[in-house]
Amino acid sequence: MTLKEFKIQYALGALDWYDIREMANDPLTSTEVLKDLSTFDDISITHRVAKNPNTTVDALKILSKNKYWLIRSNVAKNPNTPIDILTTLSKDKSRDIRLYLVKNPKISIYMLKNLTKDKDWYVAWNATELLNKRKKERKKELNDLKRV
Repeated sequence: MTLKEFKIQYALGALDWYDIREMANDPLTSTEVLKDLSTFDDISITHRVAKNPNTTVDALKILSKNKYWLIRSNVAKNPNTPIDILTTLSKDKSRDIRLYLVKNPKISIYMLKNLTKDKDWYVAWNATELLNKRKKERKKELNDLKRV
């Protein structure tokens, strides 16, 4: 569905709350519709947009500043969230958001090192564990390359 079709159906009342929630969740929803949904004032919709892998960087940037931690946490978990937004979220006051960052596959070594010094022990511990795991994997890769 195009953005124009969405706006027409929404204006006509042809889409109910459940339809819109499903659209926000569906990775096949167009990026234009997702960007429009990111501005909705409904946490049950915007948190789904934040975790949708098809959500644009512009929409993720808007959602990363949302007042609700649930929405920011889904931005932190989204593997398409760019590094600059992840860096901003690494300073978020919510422990849970910083914890979700550690689980994001895009998190850089630099950010992980900073999170090992987090004021919350659990965030710091998780960051340290992941950093150690990555070091072991890197060491194994290097050893495998030496054998070739």
